[in-house]
Amino acid sequence: MALQTADYASDDAADSVGNNSTIIKGINEAGIKFYNEIIDALIEHNIEPIITLYHWDLPQALEDRYGGWASRSIIEDFADYARICFQHFGDRVKYWVTINEGWTTAIHGYEEGSNAPGYKGKDIGGSGKPYLVGHHLLLAHARAVEVFRKNGEYGLIGISNSGDHRFPLDPKSEDDQEAATRSMEFQLGKFYRV
Repeated sequence: MALQTADYASDDAADSVGNNSTIIKGINEAGIKFYNEIIDALIEHNIEPIITLYHWDLPQALEDRYGGWASRSIIEDFADYARICFQHFGDRVKYWVTINEGWTTAIHGYEEGSNAPGYKGKDIGGSGKPYLVGHHLLLAHARAVEVFRKNGEYGLIGISNSGDHRFPLDPKSEDDQEAATRSMEFQLGKFYRV
């Protein structure tokens, strides 16, 4: 279960929990009630809820306010959002994913332009923005984990990474094996070597 509005509510209710952009204005109690009902229904049907805090659903207001994941401001906003979710759902939810596929957000959102927010760079890494975004995603993940532990939450928390496997052109060739490994390290090393 991802705490995102795209799966559960209309786009004009994009801040269903107080998701980062509404924290200044306060918590959306209707959003909290909505997710409480979903969590309770899952448990009632013997389904263990697993919450993903961020699954490519950053509120537009944060992108407009300071550039979204490209800004360090996102780190504390994400920690506040996580804290709200832990406080309201942590009594029943024991499994948490902080960020889903950070590489995808960084590259497809802030360089290739195929995912929101749709920025297109000159070439992969040409702007440097995807690396900065990736860095902020990892720092936000770390802050959410810190909040989880400091609040004495019980359960497991982690990050979900995507991964594309590279096969050597010639499996018997050491050079091809090394090239395949280098390619995977270049793509995913930042997100896996935390």
